[in-house]
Amino acid sequence: MQYLSIKNTGIIKTDIAQRMSLFIPILASIFIFKEDISNLKYIALLIGFLSIGFILKKEDNSNIKTKYSFLYLVFVFFGFGIIDICFKQVALYSTTPYTTTLFFIFCMALILSIIFYGSYLKIINQRFIITKKTVLFGSLIGVLNFMNIYFYLNAHKAFSSNPTVVFAGMNYGVILLGTLIGYFYFKEKLSKLNILGLLLSVISIGLLIYSQLSS
Repeated sequence: MQYLSIKNTGIIKTDIAQRMSLFIPILASIFIFKEDISNLKYIALLIGFLSIGFILKKEDNSNIKTKYSFLYLVFVFFGFGIIDICFKQVALYSTTPYTTTLFFIFCMALILSIIFYGSYLKIINQRFIITKKTVLFGSLIGVLNFMNIYFYLNAHKAFSSNPTVVFAGMNYGVILLGTLIGYFYFKEKLSKLNILGLLLSVISIGLLIYSQLSS
């Protein structure tokens, strides 16, 4: 769905929808996981959301429009938000080791990906082509993605009573690191608002860590 959203709405709008999905797990932390959120955390979250807006404030030259393009953004928004909540539940599930559960999750994701992508290629009448490059980069992304989720679940176990620290810290950290890589490696230009957003994200993460240490 993320691929279809990028294709039909552009990468900037998709990225915004993905990052703003943080609203869903934050609400889940309050109403489902019953976390007692301090005023300092609320301030950190507010600063963090402002930083997302400033960092992602970029000119969108994609000019991509389809009749139901907004639906792809809605699916990305709710999809990523619900996935975060599910990972939290997996980390708290003690009957089966979460490493075993994670293995089955990835196997199921692989099967579903092949089915859906194969069906999509059949609809647009294209062949499924595998090259050395796709295998190499696909394996690299797979390993990094597995490590990301593995440590993400570990963080949820370590901070089981403070899920907002994990939800927000991971999202703000990804945006901060991704923007810095884009600037230094891919030579992307940053506006004054983007730089302000980076500073705010650092402040937000710092406040979240401080709130955790002081609790």
